[in-house]
Amino acid sequence: MNDNIFVGDDVLAGGATKIFTNAPAGRVLLGYPAVRMETHIEIQKALRRLPRTAARLAELEKVVSKRADEP
Repeated sequence: MNDNIFVGDDVLAGGATKIFTNAPAGRVLLGYPAVRMETHIEIQKALRRLPRTAARLAELEKVVSKRADEP
């Protein structure tokens, strides 16, 4: 909990959202810490893609390593 923060009129905060900074009027917030709903959705999408992205990176590292070993 923070002291002296301002939460504007018509701010919507999802369940369990933690607001630590000022929230302008009309903002829709989600998450911990609270971020704009659009940002929260993008973060969740990126987290779901993370295992696939890590696997792709590992494959690319193998390709680069093979090319570096070639004369």
